[in-house]
Amino acid sequence: MGRCKKCLWASVPTLALLLIAMTPSAHAQFEVSPGDFTTHPIPPGSDAPIAHELSIWNRDNITRLFAIYAVTPPEHMVPENYEPIPDNSWLFIVNGLVQIEENSSKSVEMWVNIPRWENLLDKRWMAWIRVERIAIEGEFAELRIDVEARLVTATELAEPLTSSELPFEAIILVAVAVAVVALLGAWAWSRRGQERSV
Repeated sequence: MGRCKKCLWASVPTLALLLIAMTPSAHAQFEVSPGDFTTHPIPPGSDAPIAHELSIWNRDNITRLFAIYAVTPPEHMVPENYEPIPDNSWLFIVNGLVQIEENSSKSVEMWVNIPRWENLLDKRWMAWIRVERIAIEGEFAELRIDVEARLVTATELAEPLTSSELPFEAIILVAVAVAVVALLGAWAWSRRGQERSV
């Protein structure tokens, strides 16, 4: 009985190595390009696309779903002269959930929107853009690849937006709000006139 137990324990490392060998790596199942990138100096207060698009290649023989999102890396994994990004929501993935057919690729656009604060001038931050393949039924793990994004801020703030530079949707919302206030004011004035005449 003692010999059987020893044999069983001795086989554990072998089984572990076998399982690791049988587990497919993320890079064998899909690819992401570029593997890392550095932005041009970004003025805090600007809302602009990043020049580097992510290309995701599905190497599988079935259609796959991928999630893309920004992650703040641990401090010990950030290179010298950089800091972890204070808020990963400053990095926006235009289409954070993409479906890619077998042996095909898609590109994903990224935007950056850093607050217009003076204390964010001349900074160097590291963020990870995580590309995660969503597991399907029967799979035990969701494979992922992290892309290193090095963000550099400019030494000057972005120019404040003027009314002519506001997004069209914002102008529409302001116009609707003004119209609603005007209608409510007119309605209140008419009610007041009716009460006086009674």
